[in-house]
Amino acid sequence: MQTDDLIAALVADAATPPASPRRRAGFALPLGLLAAGLYFLAVLGLRPEFWSALADPRVAFKIFVPLTLAATAALWLRRLARPEQPPGGSVLFLLLPTVLVISGVLLELALVPEEEWLKRLVGQNWAVCLLNLPLLALGPLVALLFMVRAMAPADPAIAGLAAGLVAAGIGAALYALHCPDDSPLFVAVWYVLATGITAGLGWRVGRGWLAW
Repeated sequence: MQTDDLIAALVADAATPPASPRRRAGFALPLGLLAAGLYFLAVLGLRPEFWSALADPRVAFKIFVPLTLAATAALWLRRLARPEQPPGGSVLFLLLPTVLVISGVLLELALVPEEEWLKRLVGQNWAVCLLNLPLLALGPLVALLFMVRAMAPADPAIAGLAAGLVAAGIGAALYALHCPDDSPLFVAVWYVLATGITAGLGWRVGRGWLAW
């Protein structure tokens, strides 16, 4: 290759813009959701008599709360992903799912005899929840981090944590379709703990991979 041709090729490469966050989201997020869906179908599947179980308000509650977390954390992540935005303040987006969980727990404690509290909190499948909820969230988390990496967030670690919360909300909503433990006490302990694991992973990966 001639020197002039080499210089022209290097200039052309430098002039090629990186993929925009919207383009990254357009192919990464569907792949992440597909990975979560395939894992759900292959490993877990719907709980027996799922459709009839929806008549129980607690089942709808444990699906709705994670979706609320995913939506509100996505608003927070959208703000954090902009380099000109400070990392604080917008954490207020997360108040809604927090209030919902606390309200569900208080209502359960008011309606259920005290001797039932521990049994409902421990449930039948807490270990299954702790393992599978983060695994369901893994595909969406990778996709979100890949998208945010193109946006140069001001605080990479906090942006990674927010991505982890979005992914955990998605994973928890999927896991709720399988989970036989319907008590808000179970959700408040094991879903929240699994969400913390996922958010911590997002924070750890984001601190290194999203830095610029």
